[in-house]
Amino acid sequence: MHLPALQIIAQRYHSDCSVACLAMVCEVGYEQALGAFRHNVCTEGAYLKQIMAAARCLRTPLRLSHRYDKIEDITGILDLKMPHRRFNHLVVVHGGLVIDVDPNCHTLWDYDTYMTTYTFKPIGLLVRKDHL
Repeated sequence: MHLPALQIIAQRYHSDCSVACLAMVCEVGYEQALGAFRHNVCTEGAYLKQIMAAARCLRTPLRLSHRYDKIEDITGILDLKMPHRRFNHLVVVHGGLVIDVDPNCHTLWDYDTYMTTYTFKPIGLLVRKDHL
């Protein structure tokens, strides 16, 4: 499956990885994605349901999945449990690649290499409904 190119957008604050990921997946700017949230996502972060609601506001519905076997065929937001940390981290998956939006490690990874290197545990995957 051929997926369209994505513009890489970095998070700007400690807890706004959801904004950057949503902007990339919905193909909008950071400010437009930020405006779709109904709470202070920059300081509070976001739950998957809040991200899904923001995506609906941007007219790009997302579906929650817990299947990670077809990662090379989708574009989505992957929710990751980080070892020894209280909060989760979000990254974009796109065509088998992981795009980490944290400006301190703003990197592009192969999915398997990223998951092995950081020992993250996937919690959920928000997939664009038009990329199923």
